[in-house]
Amino acid sequence: MWWISYYRLYRILLLQLSGILLRKWTNSALGNINVRLVEGNALNRGRVEILHNGVWGTICHDYWEMPDADVFCRQLGFEGALIALRSAAYGKGTGEIWLDDVDCKGDEPSIFQCGHKGWGIRNCDHSQDASVICIPIVRLSEGVFSHKGLVQVYHSKTWGWICNQGWDKQDADVVCRELGFTKASMVYGSLKDKGGVIWMKNIQCIGNETSLVLCDHEDWKKHSCTNGQLAGVECSVPEGKHLISPVRLVGGTASYEGRVEVSYDGSWGTICHDYWELPEASVFCRQLGFEGALLALRSAAFGEGSGIIWMDDVHCAGNETAITQCKHRG
Repeated sequence: MWWISYYRLYRILLLQLSGILLRKWTNSALGNINVRLVEGNALNRGRVEILHNGVWGTICHDYWEMPDADVFCRQLGFEGALIALRSAAYGKGTGEIWLDDVDCKGDEPSIFQCGHKGWGIRNCDHSQDASVICIPIVRLSEGVFSHKGLVQVYHSKTWGWICNQGWDKQDADVVCRELGFTKASMVYGSLKDKGGVIWMKNIQCIGNETSLVLCDHEDWKKHSCTNGQLAGVECSVPEGKHLISPVRLVGGTASYEGRVEVSYDGSWGTICHDYWELPEASVFCRQLGFEGALLALRSAAFGEGSGIIWMDDVHCAGNETAITQCKHRG
C-alpha cells in the first residue's frame, strides 16, 4: 500500500540522516543513556562504563557481584545478569574510575542509586575494572555456543519464536551482529513443530539496527504463522575462529575424573545434570582426549561448582566432537 511505502521511505531517510538519533533511540529502547557496555563482541556483554559530569568512566570490581550486575543490566534494558566479571575481563578502560565498593541490594532501578564510596573515590586501577554478561534478548535455539538455529526473542519474561514471513538476510544480519558474528551466511524457515509463543512477525530491518527488537514488525503479541514456518539463521564464522569451547574436569583425585566445566566468553561454568547420561559423558571425555566415559555422575558428585551454570538439558547423539555441539537449552 502507498502509505506503507511512504512510511518506510521516511524512516530510511531519518535513520540515514541522523546516526546519533539512532544511537539515542537504541540506548533508550534498551536502557539508560548514562550506562554502556564496551569491548564486548555482542550487545549483552562488555566492560561496564557510566557517564558522570559528561565524562565516561569505569567501575572498580571490589564487591562487584550479581546484585550489582543485575541492576546494571536491567538499567540497560535486559532482564538481568548472567555473570558478574572482574579483573578487566573485557580489557582495561582509560580515564576515570568513577565508582568503587558498589553495593546494590538488587532491586534498585539504577546503578547510581546503589551504595558506593563516592564519585571518583577509589583505591584500584583499571586492571580491576568490572564487566558483565547480561541475559540476552535474542538467542539461537541450538544453544549459546552455536552459530545457527531458530531465532528466539525474550519478551514479557518469556522466550518466543519468530515467524519467517518476510524474513530475509537483512533481518538475519542484524541477529548475527547482535550475537557477536559479522553477518548471516544463510537464512531459512522451519516448520513449526515447537511449542511456545511466536512473538514477532513480518520483521523489516533496515540493516543498521543494533538489535532485532529495534526493527519494524507487527505489534508484540502472540502471533500465528500463516505459512507455518519459524525463522532460522546460520551466522558466518570468520576463518580461524573456533566455536568449540575449552572444557575441564575439576575436583577429582585424578586427571580422568571430576566435575565437568566448560568455558564460554572467558568464564568457566558447570553443566546441569538433567539428562546427563553416558552419551553426553562420552562426548565430553573424548573432547578431553580420552576414549570415552565409564560412568556419568550426577548430583555434584565431585562437589558443587560456583558461578554460572552454562548448559542444561544436554542431549548428545554420541558422535559429536565437542559437548557444545550437542543440543541443550542454551
